[in-house]
Amino acid sequence: MVKHQSRKVSFLRCCSLHFVSLFGQFDGEELSFITNKAAFWDLVFKDLEGRLGLFHCVQRMTKTLKKRHIDDYLAISRLTNCIYNYHVADYDNLPKALKEGTLSGSKHSDSEINDMKNTRMFKQRCDKCLRKETRPAHIICNMLDDWFDSFKCSTSNQEPHPASGGKDPITGETLFSLETKEAVQECKRRLLTCRIH
Repeated sequence: MVKHQSRKVSFLRCCSLHFVSLFGQFDGEELSFITNKAAFWDLVFKDLEGRLGLFHCVQRMTKTLKKRHIDDYLAISRLTNCIYNYHVADYDNLPKALKEGTLSGSKHSDSEINDMKNTRMFKQRCDKCLRKETRPAHIICNMLDDWFDSFKCSTSNQEPHPASGGKDPITGETLFSLETKEAVQECKRRLLTCRIH
């Protein structure tokens, strides 16, 4: 019976072979070094730089939001706007495609299209058809600070910007959990340092 290896194991074995070809034989101490991903990749590929993937950057922050809060979708759409914007030509051609029905098979009126742009349905149906242009890291960081300030409900004496967010009218809860500020700071740190960890 043949056991199949996972892709990760096969990939790690391939990388290990590449490591051996570059540096010759190595002992067990160096082999344990491979388990530290960042150090390993820095050793194999000098000056390797990378960013946290677009999806993961947004996901780490949205996972800290309270989903039942009234401003949840608004916060998520403004958060994605901090990270990227849509390719202008794609976004401009979208209403035409929706009117003609070439995108979804059904034709939409101008009012339906405008109403759809402010809903989750727009993101679910049209997001995959639009190219995204990631903003530069320093702009993302500035916009994330503004985003955070616009939805936080309290402020400390050390923070220069006032709180602008509101509590949910039904539950009385804030949008942000205790982990949100840390997730935003971590994302900004990774964007500015551009290192793989």
